[in-house]
Amino acid sequence: MDGLPAIGFVLLLNLVVLLGDYFLKLAGAEEDLEPRFFAIGFAIQMLTTVGWFFAMKHLKLTTLAVYYSISTVLYLTALGVFVFHERLNLYEMLGVATAILSLFLLARFA
Repeated sequence: MDGLPAIGFVLLLNLVVLLGDYFLKLAGAEEDLEPRFFAIGFAIQMLTTVGWFFAMKHLKLTTLAVYYSISTVLYLTALGVFVFHERLNLYEMLGVATAILSLFLLARFA
């Protein structure tokens, strides 16, 4: 599982991490912690560690970091905007765009 299949695996695995993030966000959305959502989010996050182990066996850590970072920025921004109806101000949009640009440059020269 080298090259493109490994990168695809990382992107899919990060979607699973996103699901865990979703439940952790729900857990902390109210005044009091919602233990059920916290436990689900925590369990999902812990299970993805096994996937990261396999991804790290087949990709250089620098390559893994670039694709993980890009997908994290995009996935979490989309989750916040489309699911939790969070609004991005101009500075946040510029920050996301700059982060993505910097990660593409890193991927290009890494």
